[in-house]
Amino acid sequence: MLAALAKAGSLFLLAIVFAVLIYSVLKLFQTKFELTEKEIRICAAIAVVFGSLALAAGVLLGASRESAADALIPALITFIGGIAVYLIGTTAANVLRIGVSVVCFSFLLIVGTTLGYYERYESDLQALEDQYDLRILKWKADVEYRINTYRKNKGLGPAF
Repeated sequence: MLAALAKAGSLFLLAIVFAVLIYSVLKLFQTKFELTEKEIRICAAIAVVFGSLALAAGVLLGASRESAADALIPALITFIGGIAVYLIGTTAANVLRIGVSVVCFSFLLIVGTTLGYYERYESDLQALEDQYDLRILKWKADVEYRINTYRKNKGLGPAF
């Protein structure tokens, strides 16, 4: 349970780090594009919100064993576009906000999908190692021997 919370916290921390990166880049170009401090902070907040959503969706997508990408990716892209336009607006002043939300969502969806795939790979690798672990094989053989001995003593015959 704590490991899962730690992973979720680290994903949220990754979204915050990306938002700080967005904030830093916008702050760097503040005078060139005439951005206010309030606008930069709003863009950073948007990056946290959409980044967290993208990371969560990406990890679920990457960890899934089913072919969810066929249905999920178009749905997510439609969702992010619709939400960005609906909540942020389509005026020229909000173009930066929409751009930040789409870039942040797209990049962190890829990162989340990669992290989810890595988790699935590690799980599969551990299962494969457990399959050929001598202790587990010995335990399985011992259980099978006990079952066969019990069946033989009761006169039940083979367990096929």
